[in-house]
Amino acid sequence: MRRITALAMVAAAGSALGQVQVQSFSGVPNLAETLTFDQFDGDIADLLDICITLEITAIGGQAIVDNDGAQAGLATVDFGVEGTLSAPVVNLFPTPSVAVASNNVFNLAADDGDGPLNVDGNGPDGAIVPGVNGSDADMVSVNAAFWADYVGNGTFDIVAEIDTLFDIFGISGVEGSFSPPSVEGTVTVEYKVIPAPASAALLGLGGIAAVRRRR
Repeated sequence: MRRITALAMVAAAGSALGQVQVQSFSGVPNLAETLTFDQFDGDIADLLDICITLEITAIGGQAIVDNDGAQAGLATVDFGVEGTLSAPVVNLFPTPSVAVASNNVFNLAADDGDGPLNVDGNGPDGAIVPGVNGSDADMVSVNAAFWADYVGNGTFDIVAEIDTLFDIFGISGVEGSFSPPSVEGTVTVEYKVIPAPASAALLGLGGIAAVRRRR
C-alpha cells in the first residue's frame, strides 16, 4: 500500500513539472489557421524551456505535368505540402518548419501538339504525379531572450501556415496543375519548469519505492 501511494505522489509531482497545450487544425492548402494559447502563469525564473511543436499529416492530392516545349527530356517534380508557424504578438524564434512531399522524375517527350495552357497528363509528353500520404513534425525551443512574451495571465495567437508545394525542374516548357492534398495538424506549446523542492522530494521517494520493488 505504501508503494502505491508513493507512485501516485510521483505522478502528481510529474504533472506539476510543466504545462502542455495542444491545438488542432485541418483543411486544404493554402491555409492559415489561427490558434490561441494561454501564457505561462508562473514566474519566468521557474522556466527551463518553452517548446513549440508543429506536426502535420497530408493525404491525397494529385498533380499533372505537360511538356509544351520542343525539347524532350527529364522533368523533376516535387509535390506535397509545406508548413511553418508565425506569431503576431510573441516572438517565435527559431521557427518550426515541416514538409510532406514526393520527389518524382519523368522522361517527357517533346510537345505532341496540345500547345500551351492546355495541361494534359496523358500521352508521351505528359505525366500524372500521384498524391502524398505521410507525416512530419518539428519541435523548437524558443530563444530565452523572448520568454517574457510568453509569461502572464493572458493569451497569444500562433498561426499555422500550410501551403501546397509544387516545383518543376529540368527541361524548359513544362507546365503543370494540381489538386492539393488535405491536411490535419497540431500545434503544441509546452512550458518546462524547474521542479519545486517538494516535487523533487516526491520524485526521490518514487525512486526509492522503485528500488525497493526491484529488490
